[in-house]
Amino acid sequence: MYSLIGITVILNALSPLVAFLHGDWRDKLLKAVGCAPKVDLSDMSLTIEEVNASISYPRRYALALIGPVFVFIAGIAIHFFTMRESASVWEFEALMDSTYWALITMTTIGYGDITPATTTSKILAIIYLPIAVIALADAVSDVSMIGRRREIRETDFSAQADTCLIRDALRDTKPNMEPVLTEAEFLIDQLVANKLVDEAAVNAIIRQYKHLTRNGNFAADEEPKLTRRLVYEGLRERVAADKQVSAECLAYDVVDGNLFKWASYEEWVKQSWEKRILAQAGDAGSTETKSKRLSHKGQALKTIVGQTADLL
Repeated sequence: MYSLIGITVILNALSPLVAFLHGDWRDKLLKAVGCAPKVDLSDMSLTIEEVNASISYPRRYALALIGPVFVFIAGIAIHFFTMRESASVWEFEALMDSTYWALITMTTIGYGDITPATTTSKILAIIYLPIAVIALADAVSDVSMIGRRREIRETDFSAQADTCLIRDALRDTKPNMEPVLTEAEFLIDQLVANKLVDEAAVNAIIRQYKHLTRNGNFAADEEPKLTRRLVYEGLRERVAADKQVSAECLAYDVVDGNLFKWASYEEWVKQSWEKRILAQAGDAGSTETKSKRLSHKGQALKTIVGQTADLL
């Protein structure tokens, strides 16, 4: 019981480390040694052929492995300088022992034939062990996802268009002889087909979206859209029914605990909605904000299992 709880707590506590291992320092380091990316994946004007011709997969693998390599070198140094009996002797055999210990520790094999004995080496080992395990596991996940992304990029979907559309035709109880796939539906279809998300979770999200847009007046052939007015009406109804709302709604739209503050949709837009957007956007004109917004276009989709799938 302790092991299960302990592992969960430690992994959660070390999530900032995982974020650091995925930081932009890796990209800056590779650029510094002349390995800059050849193509900007956030540029949607590029064709898939141009992307496939320009993308460097060795660089991508290096990007995924650079963090664990530094952690591995740190493990070698910990053993070499704090755990050996003759720490002042530079011998090839001693270096092999340090490499062996770092590798066995990082892969969680842990034979136990080499263990820290001094207080310093024990403290360093306590810090190194969870970091090394997480770094390696994260790298394995990244390498796996690079291969999956490459497979998706290099797949000729034109040759599979009929298969995709037939899958959509068979999703309902009764086969649809005239199925139509929108861009969003195609994206969902491929996420599920490539096992990047859980199909049951996708269905749950779709049902939630249908519930959110249930009060919209849409034509029979019109795709439902979540709009500001629907959000406004939904918030007003929930406040009136004393149901849970977001923290921002409580701060901007609710008074006396359970009364909706605004008398009209127009007043809510001006006094609440637009102010909330500006407050969260911060300094919308700054270069840093703009660069973050652009980088987010080409960044990852968080899948249900917590993996990072940069499908561009």
